[in-house]
Amino acid sequence: MSDEQSSKPSSAEGGGTGVDALTNLPHGVLFKRATTWDLAEVEPRDEERAALPDGTSDRVAGYLAWRRGMIYLGCVAGVVTAIFALISMISDISAAGDMQHGSGVMTLLALLTFAAKAVLIAILFLALGKWADVAWTRKRIRIGWAIALLTPLGIALIPLSAIMLGGAEARQVGVKDLVGLIAGMLMFIQALPALLSLFPGMLRAGMTVKTAFPGRGMGPIVGASLAPVYVIFLLVVLTPVQQLVSSFLFFVGLALFAAGPLAYSRKAMPLLRPLSPEEASDGVSKVRVAMRWFQIPGLFLILVALLSKKLFGGGSIVGFDKNALIGFWKLIDLLSSFVMMVSTYTIVAADGLIQAMHESEKRSDEVRGTEAWNADSAPIAEASALLGPIGFLAPKPEAKETEDA
Repeated sequence: MSDEQSSKPSSAEGGGTGVDALTNLPHGVLFKRATTWDLAEVEPRDEERAALPDGTSDRVAGYLAWRRGMIYLGCVAGVVTAIFALISMISDISAAGDMQHGSGVMTLLALLTFAAKAVLIAILFLALGKWADVAWTRKRIRIGWAIALLTPLGIALIPLSAIMLGGAEARQVGVKDLVGLIAGMLMFIQALPALLSLFPGMLRAGMTVKTAFPGRGMGPIVGASLAPVYVIFLLVVLTPVQQLVSSFLFFVGLALFAAGPLAYSRKAMPLLRPLSPEEASDGVSKVRVAMRWFQIPGLFLILVALLSKKLFGGGSIVGFDKNALIGFWKLIDLLSSFVMMVSTYTIVAADGLIQAMHESEKRSDEVRGTEAWNADSAPIAEASALLGPIGFLAPKPEAKETEDA
């Protein structure tokens, strides 16, 4: 074996430890990759190509380089959220120590909440160091994401009011209900970043996969199908907040923010067909711009409404005072947790879409032309013709003809 071959890192090593991965490549390059939706803008470096298996194509190398940037973004957000999650855990344990009942259980729940985040953060750092070992990172990242998602949801199902109150207190009229309401609100806030990360991660993964493989339409199909579900999810989750805030600004902000996924769905329709790399890049750019026009002002109005609303105790829902339900540092914790979870799920969803495309095409090749397949072709075409266009968000026929021209 030559010196050059022996010095080349194997795919199993992935280019060294997580610290090495951070020092060997400029942070700005990794961050730029993590914020792009278009893989045509991602150019792997020579040292990255050397870490990949021989013969890796340019498009696959670009996807893996983008994937490395997403892991990096998750690590950065994870460090921020780890700091504030640790502070929150210490505060929760201290508060639990002052309780007359259930202090041990509350301490355990605080430790579990912190441990779930810590597991994901540790996995992301390991994956950053072994980014080129795609099979290894894919499996571990999925496990870490599942732990970070399901742990706060499981904790939210525990009846905290029964733990926090003693027998006499629990029998007092309204006390148990009030404690349960407050505990439920706090658990809801704790689980919110993980819940809200699901749909943005999938929508972004769908567009990114389209730029990686512009001849395939599964990414936009999945994203466009989930966009209306995302809107319904936002309305269900945030309607109770609107009843608490009772603000016209919040209503307008929520309406604008929810319009973003609908714009995504409409702009994604032309991307369902096979496209050239340039056409795919242009189409994905239009999707991203359309969403920004709605979601940025919508998010601004929502934050203004939350900052200006005062609760019955005199504190605000989101604010800088100690009586705020979500203080400044807690807000930073929630936002960094959200970024970490979105980054992680975008990777999980993109990997899953690629494997789903391969399995779908492989199985289609196996069954296409069989008697059962042919028997369904005509009825499917007939039913589709009767149903009409794809949906009310689909481009009008004349608009599509203009685009084709």
